[in-house]
Amino acid sequence: MRRVVLCAIAVWCFAARAEAQTFDGYASVLIDRIGDASELRSRVFADCRRDLGSRITFTAAGFAEGLLGERGENGLTRAAILRPQELNVEARWRHADLRAGFSRVVWGRLDEFLPTDVVNPQDLTRF
Repeated sequence: MRRVVLCAIAVWCFAARAEAQTFDGYASVLIDRIGDASELRSRVFADCRRDLGSRITFTAAGFAEGLLGERGENGLTRAAILRPQELNVEARWRHADLRAGFSRVVWGRLDEFLPTDVVNPQDLTRF
């Protein structure tokens, strides 16, 4: 059932006129061999945005990953995952915006230190 829903969403995203939608994505394949263990990892990411009118936008994004590996004596390893990143509808008016669905939200701006910095909570007050 999940495949049918994803195929229907993909067909719906791709069926619109080119100027009314954007599609972005990438695919990667990584091969690794260390000793008697070898792996093949693949990842496909897709992001589709479609305007449903002058004020409404539909967004669907997600990725699929797969692993195929041989671990020497442990035999063949297989794994796969399909995970949505965004699936939402956004409506915009002059004085308000409304977004419903599953979405990533960027909140604020980070000026003083990098997210990778190790910060002592007592020293954070000086910023």
